[in-house]
Amino acid sequence: MDAHGVSSSLAVAEDVVEPAEGSPLLPPMAPPELCRCDIVLVVGEPGLMKTLLAKRLLQSRSLDAPQPLLTFLKANSHELAKRLEDTLCKARAVARKQKDQLVCVLFDDFPALDEETIDKATELIRAAAVEGVTILITLCPEAEQLCEELPEAYVLAGRELLYRMPLQPSDLARRAWSMTNGIPLLARALTHEVDPHAPRYLESLQRVVIMSLRNGIPLSELRIRYAMMLLGSGNFEQLRQILPTTDDETLAWMQAEAPFFQVNVYTGSFCCAGIDDISLFRLCFPSLRQYAGLYADIVEQAFSVLCRSHNFVRAGICGALLPTTDSRSKLLMPWGVELCAAGALGIIKDCLAAARQLFMKEEVGYLESAAAYALIEQKQMVARQAFAAVVDQQKTRGAKLQFHGNSALLLRMLAQGRSLAMGDKLVGIHDKAARVYPELLLHLELRQLLFEGQFHRVLERFTEESPWSHGKSLAELLLINDLVLATAFGGEIVGDELNALLVKAEQALIHSRSQRLMDYQLAVSELVAIAGGSCSSGFLERAAARAESMGDRMLRAVFSLALALSELRNGNLSSAHVRAQRAVDLAAPCEFDYIDSCARLVEAVIAALAGDAGPLRRMAETKKEKSIPQDLARLLLSFGADVIADGNFHIESACPQNKKTQRIELQVLNWHKLQNDALWLVSWLINDCAEISQLCRLKMPKHWIAALLPHSASTQKMTSVTTARHSSSPAQTDSPHLSQRSHATEQPHYHVVINLLGGLSVSVDGHPIEMRKFNRRQSKVLLALLAAKENHRMRRVELANQIWPDATLELGMQRLYEAISGARKAMESRYRGFEPFLTNKADGTVALNPEVVVCDVDCFVEAVHSCAVNDGIADEVINAACEVRDLYLGDMDVTTINPEPWISLRAENLRSMFVAAMVTGSRTALLQGKVQLAIQFARSAVSVHRNREDAVTVLIEALVAAGRPGDARDAYLRFCSRVVGSKGLPPSRELRRLVADLIPEPKQSSHSHIAREDVIGA
Repeated sequence: MDAHGVSSSLAVAEDVVEPAEGSPLLPPMAPPELCRCDIVLVVGEPGLMKTLLAKRLLQSRSLDAPQPLLTFLKANSHELAKRLEDTLCKARAVARKQKDQLVCVLFDDFPALDEETIDKATELIRAAAVEGVTILITLCPEAEQLCEELPEAYVLAGRELLYRMPLQPSDLARRAWSMTNGIPLLARALTHEVDPHAPRYLESLQRVVIMSLRNGIPLSELRIRYAMMLLGSGNFEQLRQILPTTDDETLAWMQAEAPFFQVNVYTGSFCCAGIDDISLFRLCFPSLRQYAGLYADIVEQAFSVLCRSHNFVRAGICGALLPTTDSRSKLLMPWGVELCAAGALGIIKDCLAAARQLFMKEEVGYLESAAAYALIEQKQMVARQAFAAVVDQQKTRGAKLQFHGNSALLLRMLAQGRSLAMGDKLVGIHDKAARVYPELLLHLELRQLLFEGQFHRVLERFTEESPWSHGKSLAELLLINDLVLATAFGGEIVGDELNALLVKAEQALIHSRSQRLMDYQLAVSELVAIAGGSCSSGFLERAAARAESMGDRMLRAVFSLALALSELRNGNLSSAHVRAQRAVDLAAPCEFDYIDSCARLVEAVIAALAGDAGPLRRMAETKKEKSIPQDLARLLLSFGADVIADGNFHIESACPQNKKTQRIELQVLNWHKLQNDALWLVSWLINDCAEISQLCRLKMPKHWIAALLPHSASTQKMTSVTTARHSSSPAQTDSPHLSQRSHATEQPHYHVVINLLGGLSVSVDGHPIEMRKFNRRQSKVLLALLAAKENHRMRRVELANQIWPDATLELGMQRLYEAISGARKAMESRYRGFEPFLTNKADGTVALNPEVVVCDVDCFVEAVHSCAVNDGIADEVINAACEVRDLYLGDMDVTTINPEPWISLRAENLRSMFVAAMVTGSRTALLQGKVQLAIQFARSAVSVHRNREDAVTVLIEALVAAGRPGDARDAYLRFCSRVVGSKGLPPSRELRRLVADLIPEPKQSSHSHIAREDVIGA
């Protein structure tokens, strides 16, 4: 074997898995054979498979050679020297007995040592080699002094380890090799779309990132590496904007010795293997955040460079690396409008909350960020208030908005998309918008065409130009939704060119992992299927519930009408009537006239089937402008009640596409077949290309703009806590408001859901985990304590003292580490590729990862807050109260967690918040005339806190409004007995007067009761 005296500044080798058979990446060369007494040193960067190469060198000697003595040298100097000596003594003894066989020793991860230990190790290695032992050593970069002390050794280093090239001439394999510059671990995982070794690849990628920022690298080079990882890919000019002192010598060194960064000094560019992809960069977030406190200046400069490059998604993740909330808020809020539009809603939400908490509302960009966030989240009242604040700021500070140049334009375009303030037309900014935000401007233009039902024109615009590249930005996702909606109704004219575009759009939609978008797409497709004769398969119900949780009245009206047709097809007249009435109630206030007319037509058909043709006749004879529902009513009336003599009927319909008139001949059927006639006509009406635009004149869903990427991280709300919790329990009420449970906004990047209300439970990726798995090492108590804490963050010492109060500090910290490891093992976080905990060594805290873990307590508190801030908006208050009621499945089990005073206080506060929300919801429902709903809310409040006078008061008022004074009086008397028995005091004077005014006394017992009440009052 020839010696290669090459030095290196490389990383610790990692033990890797053998590549699968049939992999396109196989070694094109045969490893050289070893001889007795050889000393081989293998040096290489992470991912270069140094350990695997050493094993293959051993195996190439002989198939029947004994297994090598493999030792991992990770210990202190004294223990390492002793382990080295013991292993070599054992190998020398074997070599004396087996002189004809190859005796090998493999030392993996040889660390950097002091000179005394190095000298001793060198003597032991030479002595073993003299007696016939073959020694292979894989080196970490800090241990290169061993190469100098053993000049007779063979050294394999640098490019010589990049021995894997694509053996198969496939473009995919070559692209994978070029992306990773030959790093086998990364290249193998990038060769297939579905790789069985994906978890191993992700784990290896995280390890490569950590080892590429290891201790021992010069500080200047370490700062350059960290800046490159934050940018992902770029050029040296951007790098020097972050680090002006970057020298060419270091970059040339990295090109030769650090292939992970793919530095090219000739083109002046770099591209970090793997983490240039935004989803993989988000996966490495915990690893990069460990260094953010040391290199905060690099994070801030990288954030600015990414923002100026319009890479706002990656910029938002970089800004979230900063360890303190005030620094994050000051850095992110000036770019809040752009970050919101790019999808970083969770990060901006945290910054706004921190700004309100830290009294930073006067910071630059706060008002604009609040306005953009309210726009995208469709909080109409909050958005209008935020716009009013922005306008006031303009008046006080001058004509210019006090934030970045394009933010005003973007904010105005978002307002246009939501039909709020800032004007109804994009007057004077069309040219600038076309240059700066062309995709968003195209979406606004297509949106007008969709309003008008010109689905074919939308499809033509998509065939004229390909408006997105990767489906990763907000505007591109909006355009994908425009295409999906237009295709659902105008798909019969789709050509080959548009078919290819649709395939690309569907892939981008799946890649976005937006469950909301996919729900709406499936629901619209199912609407067309129902009109064609199919029945509902569940997509419409799920989409209707999601639209209800987001407050989209128009989309709910469309879905309710489709569900009414489905129920009518199945013969469920009562259910069809309820859904049609709901569609009428939803369509009328938002002036969705056509859906309103269609829903009234379905109601008239149901009444006709029940024997009352009056509503159908009145609709057919209306004096309003001629419409399709009116034609349909006339047809149904003619088919059923008033049979035409000649037995035929026709309708003429103009087709706007080909300027022709269609004459449809219909056969007159009997009255008992009216139901089938109505469904057939509605099917023709929806499926016909000429009239679909009038039947389903959809205005764009108000909240599609809020559907963003999975690990934006930041993100949003939990994956439908109520869905998981209610899947095993029946509905608790028949109320139409409560039967459609509130669904929280779904973000697939949440892996872990922790439920505390009604009992502790944990689910991972939608699958419940048996709690017995958390019993080991007090992992269950650890999870419960962190979930019960308001910010889900506690100091390690505090956790150890609360869980193990009798243990010493050292023992408690060791047990805490074991509890965290036990929780990770129970959740299989390493296999699933997420990290549920965040540890901060600087301040000694442990927290739940907000991008991975979500707690039902947080969703409950947010729903209660929504119920309080929307007081006065009846529908929003009732919806919020329904969500609160669905989330609160019971009190927090304090004794199971830990009987700490603060936990008991937390449970009591949650109980009080629930009662207050139920009282508010009951009063609002009572004012809206929804008496039964008010009674249900009030009973829920009383069942949780029986001695709350405000809950009993609203229950009495609701029962009296429902015409049940007897039940109201019984509730009052039960409350009196409880209060007098527990406190020894009567109810308040206001409650007694209310009862006296609302509940009349029975004549025979009025005097006795008044006397008894006076005694209680005394």
